[in-house]
Amino acid sequence: SLYSGFSMDRSPNPLKNIFQIIEEEPEWITYDRWGTVLPNGKKFAAKIGPEEFGDVLKEHGGEGAEEEFATLMKRMEPLSNAAQALTSMALREDAGAILTLARYPKELFDTLKQGQALNDPFDLIMKEMNIQNKFVKNWLDMLCFLLQGLPAAGTMNAVMAYMLADWYRPGVTLDFPKGGSGAIVDALVRGVEKHPQSSVHVRSHVEEILVENGRASGVKLADGSVIKATKAVVSNADPFVTKRLLSKARDAGLTSAELNE
Repeated sequence: SLYSGFSMDRSPNPLKNIFQIIEEEPEWITYDRWGTVLPNGKKFAAKIGPEEFGDVLKEHGGEGAEEEFATLMKRMEPLSNAAQALTSMALREDAGAILTLARYPKELFDTLKQGQALNDPFDLIMKEMNIQNKFVKNWLDMLCFLLQGLPAAGTMNAVMAYMLADWYRPGVTLDFPKGGSGAIVDALVRGVEKHPQSSVHVRSHVEEILVENGRASGVKLADGSVIKATKAVVSNADPFVTKRLLSKARDAGLTSAELNE
């Protein structure tokens, strides 16, 4: 897995922001190179960031590769600024978004100005810039695959704009949690369980959200046990799954018209 933006204090990474709020996080190991194998079998340790990448482009991309990549980076600059402009902590789905977003008027304007372009596939930018160099095209496709498991045609500009701004800035490093990816989950669990009467239950499949007197009152697990809620039930499942979990309550006429749509 690839992790970045965790070992610095001022970071656009939303998970880093969560760690800062809960005051818990893993110990981070930083590194600035990754092993790269070319189709011809040649291997080298590619440095993250701009310091040596020009030499890589010259050696493996040949004539025009460095210029093509530099032109692409210039084209991506406004998208990169927009992708990193707003902190995810300011985003919400209720009317309170007006208050949180109002704290970032310039950043909001920059993001809205690039709104559609951020959602477009990255290969449209590559076609627009007429990227012809085979090494550059393959390198960009590799980055897309590392980020989303898809080539440029299936990767949003927002993802690549964020990554190009983050990974090709001077002095950048990538991060890895000491002890493996499980250390991230462990830190999040600590952030919950350090509070009184708070716990995390794993391997606890929720079968149904219970509703009493017009409000969610708890959840029923697949093993038949019930966990009661004192204030609310917060579902992190998507709307489709959440409605399915409420299906019995809906059939009994216990849910609101809004949830029945």
